[in-house]
Amino acid sequence: ILAAQGAGKISVYEVRQLATYFIGPQRVDEAFTSHFPQQQDHDWSMDAPADDRLIRFTERLLAGCIGAASARAVMTAGLRGQNAELLLEQTTSAIQFNRELLEATLDNISQGVSVVDADLRLVSWNRAYLELLNYPSGVVYAGRPVEELIRFNVERGLCGPGEVDGHVDRRMYHMRRGTPYIYERIQPDGRVTEIRGSPMPMGGYVTTFTDVTHYKRSEEALRASEKRIRFYTDNAPAMLAYVDHELRYRFANRAYRSLIADDELDLDGLPISQALGPVELDKRSPYIQEVLKGHRQHFELSLRLKGAPETTNQYEEQYALATYIPDFDRQGNVRGFFAVLQDISSRRRAELALQEAYATMEQRVEQRTQELREAMQALNAAKQEAEEANHSKTRFLAAASHDLLQPLNAARLFASVLAQSAEELPPESARLVRRVDHSLAAAEELLSALLDITRLDQGALKPEMAVIAVSDLLEKLRRQFFGLAQRRGLTFRVRPCDDHILCDPQLLQRVLMNLVGNALRYTREGGVLVGCQRRGDRLQISVWDTGPGIAEHEQVRIFKEFQRLDHSVEEKGLGLGLAICQRIARMLEAPMGVRSRVERGSCFYISLPLAPAHAAESVIHAAPMHNPRSRADFDEVQVLCLDDEPEILDGMEALLQRWGCQVTLTRSYQEAVDAGIQQAPDILLVDYFVGDGPSGLDAANAINARLASPRPVIVITADQTEELAKQIRSSGTQLMPKPVKPAALKAMMRNLLRKSQGS
Repeated sequence: ILAAQGAGKISVYEVRQLATYFIGPQRVDEAFTSHFPQQQDHDWSMDAPADDRLIRFTERLLAGCIGAASARAVMTAGLRGQNAELLLEQTTSAIQFNRELLEATLDNISQGVSVVDADLRLVSWNRAYLELLNYPSGVVYAGRPVEELIRFNVERGLCGPGEVDGHVDRRMYHMRRGTPYIYERIQPDGRVTEIRGSPMPMGGYVTTFTDVTHYKRSEEALRASEKRIRFYTDNAPAMLAYVDHELRYRFANRAYRSLIADDELDLDGLPISQALGPVELDKRSPYIQEVLKGHRQHFELSLRLKGAPETTNQYEEQYALATYIPDFDRQGNVRGFFAVLQDISSRRRAELALQEAYATMEQRVEQRTQELREAMQALNAAKQEAEEANHSKTRFLAAASHDLLQPLNAARLFASVLAQSAEELPPESARLVRRVDHSLAAAEELLSALLDITRLDQGALKPEMAVIAVSDLLEKLRRQFFGLAQRRGLTFRVRPCDDHILCDPQLLQRVLMNLVGNALRYTREGGVLVGCQRRGDRLQISVWDTGPGIAEHEQVRIFKEFQRLDHSVEEKGLGLGLAICQRIARMLEAPMGVRSRVERGSCFYISLPLAPAHAAESVIHAAPMHNPRSRADFDEVQVLCLDDEPEILDGMEALLQRWGCQVTLTRSYQEAVDAGIQQAPDILLVDYFVGDGPSGLDAANAINARLASPRPVIVITADQTEELAKQIRSSGTQLMPKPVKPAALKAMMRNLLRKSQGS
């Protein structure tokens, strides 16, 4: 419309002069000459009127420089005879403002941006572009061919190995054709840059450069973690799988996949109906329905999988002991279940073989005898498997006790806080608090005893023999039980002994403490005496009491688990103490026994080897006992606690604040390291296991490595294996088993703080 209205109103000279203001005379001459060659049928002299073709071409030419809207405004002003120089100045100011705004915007984004024109020459870039590619000064300037910059980067090695021309041609290919592309480049310093190129509608090309190093490293770490988990589960002997609420597989290890499908089949997202088939799914349906209601299922299965028809023997039938464990979300809803299958085919086939043997007993004697022999052999194999299953049960009990100690630890901490404030509560509430604390203490004692028996049965405890001064050992017993005996109106005496014995000090101390504790518990009047007597090359340590005595026919039974005599005492034991002592004595090769007469008292003794005379230099002396700190001793003491269980952290915070401590709670390795370095606490209380990352001991070491002086560390853990205890002791830190006993924790903190302040 503009061209039609302006045709004949403006001369060729005026049109050229108008364009010259904006793009210069040289480009105007080149454009007009190439697009409008001299034609015989048209007057191209300077004073000739401009036609519509020339006006439209000039508008497009200006649009490529100043934009379509500005070009139209300029042409309209020219056709109306307005001052072009004034319009040029206004337009130039607007363009300059827009350009400065655009440059400021580009310079404040994290992505690098470069723009080339239709001639593939650099026209614009931002600061991030220069920084990401680390260009030297003077290399990047307006109008430089982008091919030269690409070649410069290739020669610097930014595009990896290969011929320079090949790299340049591949990158220029997309720009010349105007096609988008995306690829990643690894810089020599290890950074990863994502490069995206896109053509522009009016010609030219824009390229963005993004530093994606952090995302790539996170992606690699995630893949490595997944690979490790897959490796562990694929090498586990059990068949493991996870099924979501929609009955689709979300995980299956190699053993499980090989059971129901090809090893390479990806079960992720596959419905179990499709993988198992209707027959196998029907067997499991009742158990699946129950586990989705939140009920744990335990049952046996006969397996005929991999899609084999019922009439073929392509796959031998197998048997498995299956366990379905519900998986609850935080709201208590079942979001899926874990399937754990243990192959019991050998045992089951042995049972079937035995049944077949009984069914054919009417056959010939020779055949029956042979089959019976085979059945007995199979039965022996099944017995061995049963014994192995019993060992597995023992190992499971150890693991389960560890997990149970976690919530019990939190409960004990809260109960201890309540018990310390019982005097501030109403009488009925105080009585309930004391009963709760007593019940938790009993549960703690039972779990600890079960865990000890499990460890002893597994052989996990290995005695560490050392030379012990008997006088120190007896003095420690006297200090520990003298006050208790006085409160019960009993006498407690320890006869001195200057001998030295060879034994594990911790295990022996545990046996003697149990024997003395039982004697004080069952003695109503009189007292308890601890004495020693040499018998050849051994020393017999005896604990005498004036209690009710033990009948001769019951003296063997008391060393069995959960056996208690029917004596009316206020504080009854669990019936596990003597069983544990007996196991420890056997492990120490120290005979243990009892002599007793009803209504006359009892004597429990243990016989230990005397140490050689020259071994006195290596004697282990018992550490002196100190009174626990008062609340004032802990005022202003900064304590950092690390545990991934929120309930345990809450309990520790309540207990420590009750003592006057200032507590910092952390739930991860990094959180603890950051807090410890920033606040420099007086003492560190760390759980050993905090997720899948570094341990709490690692966190404490990292904190102390960055502080001017190391802080004392107490490692708290429910894992009571000897290997872990040795590791913690070798690091110079203190070990506190879960559930935490507040009195023991307070004493340990007091000693560590005293030593730290003294040093």
